[in-house]
Amino acid sequence: MLITTILALGTITPAWGQAREIAEIRIQGLKHIPEENVRVMLSIRVGDVLTTEELRSKLERDMDMLWERGFFVRRPEYTFEVDTRGRWVVTITVVEHAVVKEITIEGNTALPDEELINLMATKPGQVLNEATLVRDMERIQEYYREKGYVAIVVAHDFQEDTGKLVLRVEEARVAGIRISGLKKTKEKLIRLTIRTKVGDIFNRKSLAEDWHRLKNLELFKTVEIEPTPDPQGRGVILNYKFAEENTGIATAGLGASSRGEFVGYVLVQEKNLAGLGQLLRLNMEFFDRRTWEIYYERPWLDTRGTRMAVHIYDTRFYRQPQMASLIGAQLTTRDVLFTEERRGIRLTFRRPRSRYDERVWYGLTLRNEDVSFVQRRFVGGQLVPVGPEQSEGRVMGIQVSYELDTRDLFFDPSRGTRRIIACEVAPKLLGGERAFQKINLDWRWYRPLGGGKLRVSKEIQIPKNVLAMRLLAGYAFGDVPIFENYFVGGPENLRGYRIDRFVGQRMLVLNVEVRHRLNRNIQLVLFGDAGDAWGGPHSMDFKAAVQGIVKRRESLSPHYGYGIGIRFTTPLGLFRFDFALNDEGGSRFHVSVGQTF
Repeated sequence: MLITTILALGTITPAWGQAREIAEIRIQGLKHIPEENVRVMLSIRVGDVLTTEELRSKLERDMDMLWERGFFVRRPEYTFEVDTRGRWVVTITVVEHAVVKEITIEGNTALPDEELINLMATKPGQVLNEATLVRDMERIQEYYREKGYVAIVVAHDFQEDTGKLVLRVEEARVAGIRISGLKKTKEKLIRLTIRTKVGDIFNRKSLAEDWHRLKNLELFKTVEIEPTPDPQGRGVILNYKFAEENTGIATAGLGASSRGEFVGYVLVQEKNLAGLGQLLRLNMEFFDRRTWEIYYERPWLDTRGTRMAVHIYDTRFYRQPQMASLIGAQLTTRDVLFTEERRGIRLTFRRPRSRYDERVWYGLTLRNEDVSFVQRRFVGGQLVPVGPEQSEGRVMGIQVSYELDTRDLFFDPSRGTRRIIACEVAPKLLGGERAFQKINLDWRWYRPLGGGKLRVSKEIQIPKNVLAMRLLAGYAFGDVPIFENYFVGGPENLRGYRIDRFVGQRMLVLNVEVRHRLNRNIQLVLFGDAGDAWGGPHSMDFKAAVQGIVKRRESLSPHYGYGIGIRFTTPLGLFRFDFALNDEGGSRFHVSVGQTF
C-alpha cells in the first residue's frame, strides 16, 4: 500500500511541473466594467503554454496591475486548476467599486465646491477609480497653488453602499503676523495697510498685494514678507520685515534767479508724521519773490480708508519763462513772461468703495482761490505788466471725481490701469466771479513687454520692460478765465516744446513710453508725445504771443515730440532726464522729478 502511494505521488508531481495549454480564463465579480476591458490588461491568453511557476508568476503580476488600475475594492484573487484534458483553467475573482452617485468636498472655504469638482476626472455615473481619484486630489492641490493658496486633500471617503464620495481639504491659514524693523513707523499703520489678517487663509497673491500696498506708502527702502511654518502646527507665520527710508527733509538757501531776483527759500517736509504716514510740507520763498504753501495729507481718516488733504497757498509761477539775452551790456526787450498767482485753499476728500477694495475711489474737492494772470516784462529790476492778456478774480469750485486704479506700484507701475474722470463746477452762487465748468479725463495703461523679470524682494519680481500709455482730455466751458484754460507743452505732457506753449479751453494729449529697467535704480525710456490745446477766446501759441502776435487757435492741430530718456531712483526720489525732438525741427532737454505718468 505504501509503495502504491509513493508511486502515485511520483506520477502527479511531474505532471504539475509540466507546461500546459491555457484552455479557459474565467473572470468573476464584474458588474459594470466590461469583461473585455479586464482581459486586455492580462498578460495571459487562451492557448498560451505555461508551466505552473510561469503561470503563477504572470498571474501575480497581472493581479498587481489590475489592483493598481484602481477599479477594485481589494486586490483581485486568482486560482488555476487542470481540467480533465490536462489543460489550465484560470479563474480571476474581482470586487468592483460601486458607481459614484454623488461628490462632495468638505473643508474648502477659499474655492467653491463646483470649481473643484469640475477639475476632477471622476464624475457621477462612473465606477470609482482609485488611481484616477489620486490624480484628482493632486490636481486640486495644484489648482490651489495656482490660485496662491496652500492646501492638501487630507482624506477621502467612498461609501460603497450609497455611492457617495467625500473629499476633505485642509487649507493653510495665517497663524500669526510678526512685524520687525520699524523705528519711526507705527505698527498700527502696517496693520491698517495690509489686508491679510490672522485666521485668514494663506494666499501668496494676497501677500504680493500687501507688498505693493506697503511699497506704495513710499516710506520703506525694502519690504520683505517671509512665510514660515507655525511651530505649533496651526498654519503659517508671516514675518513682515522693513527697512525704513529717511522720510524727513529740511533745507534752506539763498540764491539769485535768472531775472536778477534775490531769493531765499525754506523747505520742510515729513511724509511719515507721527509714524502714521501723514504728509506735512512747508515751502517758503522770500525777499524779492514771496510765496508760501502748507500742505497736509492724512490717510486713514477712518477705518474705511478715507483720505483728507488740505492745501493752503500763496504762490507765483511763470507760465512761459523766457531766458534773458545779453547783447553787450543791454538786456533785450524779449524778456517777457506770463505770471500766475494763486492764493487760497483746497480741501480734498477721497474714499475707497470699500475697506477691502481700493481699486475704486470717489473724490470731492473744494477750492477757494484768488487768482491773477498777467503778462509782464522785467524792466529796471521790476516786473511791469504789459498786454495783451491780463485776468484776475476769485474762483469757488466743487469737483467730484471717480477713479479706477489697478496699478501695482503707484510711483513706477508695471501693470494695471488708472482712470480718473473729474467734473468741476464753479458757479457765482458760491462767491466766485466767473461761472464755468470743467470735465477732465486722465487714463493710464501699463503692460509688461516680454518675459524678463527683475527681483526686488524674496517673494516679488517685476517686469524689466514696460509699455506705458496715457491719454489726457479736457473741456472747459462757460465764462472761463485764461488761468482756467489748459496748457500743453513741456516735460509733463508734450516734450520737445517749451512749458505751457499751447493754451485753450480744450485739450487732448497722448503719451507713449517703452521703459527698460537696467536694474532697480536705472531705467532707459523711448517716448513719443502728441497733443494740443485749442478753442476759446484765450487760445493761443505762447511763442507767438511773446513776440506780440496773438492768433486764436480754434481747431485741433496736434504737435509731436519724441526722444529718449533716462530715470534714476535715488533716496530723494526718481529723477527724469529727457531729450526730445519736435515736429517743428526743434529740440529740448527736460529735467524733472518722478515718472511722467
